[in-house]
Amino acid sequence: MARAQTFDELFQQATDFSVWFSAGTPKPGAPAIYFVADPTCPHCAVAVDTLAQKVQAGDIDLRVILAPIRSQQAVYEAASMLQSKTPAADFMSHELSKTTSTPSSLKVLAPTDISPEIVRGLQRNVEWIRANGVQGVPFWIYTTAEGGKVEFGEVKDAMLKSAHPARGTAQVAAQASQQ
Repeated sequence: MARAQTFDELFQQATDFSVWFSAGTPKPGAPAIYFVADPTCPHCAVAVDTLAQKVQAGDIDLRVILAPIRSQQAVYEAASMLQSKTPAADFMSHELSKTTSTPSSLKVLAPTDISPEIVRGLQRNVEWIRANGVQGVPFWIYTTAEGGKVEFGEVKDAMLKSAHPARGTAQVAAQASQQ
């Protein structure tokens, strides 16, 4: 797995290489931001809470790259999200359940019920972020008028204001594991 040489290349790898889904239904031309997240990360949950209204309104294309790096439970939760019929809704519900009083809709699957293709897709995500030196989550990748950018940690207003739309359709784990 080749390490990206530029932030523009990293953004392109996120689009083409990683397993991701959009957290909502973005409006045409909505700015796209890749969000590398672990479903057990409390900081990721706070970031989702901060962005929830913009995602739900379609004002941002939050492209979620699940990278379960914190625990085995994170693997089960991430795999369950990707295997769900509604990964975006289950992701948002699960993350918001950590910052609100609303219960999560995510049904965490037993390890024996998790698809090997889903696991391979998650492994690719983790290998990809490690190959590119990503040290933790939340991690953000986006493009601006000046080119590709990355951020680590909390959501920043400048990121939201400067991010540009992107092209690319979500990849399901089965497709990504075959690349």
